[in-house]
Amino acid sequence: MMNIKKCGLWILPLVILLISVKAITFTWDLVLANYYLNYNIDRAPAYLYRILCDKPFLYRGLRDYQKTLVADLIVKKAIYARYRDNKNMFAILAPGSKDLTLDHFKTLYRDNFYLQYLFPPTPSQSNWKNLDAVSLELLADKSLNPLSLSLWEKIKSSLDRDFAANLADYCCWQGNTELSERFGKDFDMSKPLLNPGSPTGKESFLQLLIILGKKRKLTIDDLRENRPGKEDFNDIGAFKKKWEFSYITGIKDVRTASFTMGLDGAGENRCLRLMGFFTGADSADGKAVFKPRGGAMCKEAIPVPRGYYILSFDYLTVTDREKASFFLWNGIWEAFLPPTGGAWKKAIYFLNNSTGNFSVIKPIFRMWGTGAVLIDNVYFAAVTKPTYNFNRTGLYTAGWE
Repeated sequence: MMNIKKCGLWILPLVILLISVKAITFTWDLVLANYYLNYNIDRAPAYLYRILCDKPFLYRGLRDYQKTLVADLIVKKAIYARYRDNKNMFAILAPGSKDLTLDHFKTLYRDNFYLQYLFPPTPSQSNWKNLDAVSLELLADKSLNPLSLSLWEKIKSSLDRDFAANLADYCCWQGNTELSERFGKDFDMSKPLLNPGSPTGKESFLQLLIILGKKRKLTIDDLRENRPGKEDFNDIGAFKKKWEFSYITGIKDVRTASFTMGLDGAGENRCLRLMGFFTGADSADGKAVFKPRGGAMCKEAIPVPRGYYILSFDYLTVTDREKASFFLWNGIWEAFLPPTGGAWKKAIYFLNNSTGNFSVIKPIFRMWGTGAVLIDNVYFAAVTKPTYNFNRTGLYTAGWE
């Protein structure tokens, strides 16, 4: 009896300790989730998932804070769970948040062929070309290739050659060569996928000086480097700090078009890649109902006092469908980039701000069409030559000599 009483004295402290540990762990996960959402978004999903498993009712608040990220997380986890036959996954889709239902996510992700395939019936209005972030991430995952190939057999008859080539190019970029080769084989694509190396920063700058010397009689002494400076995209950490995904469709449905961005290449030979997969459907009368675009935007607004400036960079388009452009923000006219047919070209944009109409700029590289464009060696500088003057603001492009 005495031993039972002694044991009883420990039960309450142990219960309190366990509750405290659980509360501390939950709080710690919540703190880390918020921290990574702000400073390293790639690491946030693991902590968000733990929070939702523990307290599903927090979904609404988390969704309002990072709507797409949290919803993508749940859909991705559901797809992985069903594929691995984990019947306990949807235990979190329980009372606590009325939005945590399968029907809700199937409606929200009506074009996600993974979700619709694993949880039928598939809605008739689905458009498999409208790839969301979850589909793109799963296509890159080699462990899901058996599932991806099963889906491919189901949907490939509804796809066209250009889209299949784009999909193959994306998988090649992500290192999933098995899927890339299969997509190419089924559509009889004999031409090897384009994955060229980019010019080095030194080569690019020398080429810039050659062009400026011939066209504008400028030398290195006439340029004062500004931010973002000589951006060669080789530093992954710096890229994440400087650049963010810019996605605009012009309408409320943010999933009507499909674009993505990221770094291509490896080591000291990285560049920025923008891809477009789906640019929306025309209206019933054949007129475009919106002009979607997606790309990369510099996070920092760069001050531009009165004067003259150049923005230069190297670019390459894989096809002639990309409709790539760049934009300096703040009312400056957008410039479209001519297709290059798989060759690197240098673009030089001359900005006349002698009247001081613009106080800051924010470089944005955009994709309006389908295909891929590579960007590298971004260089922004003020022109300090006193006697120099631009006739007008405008774009100049030149091939490499």
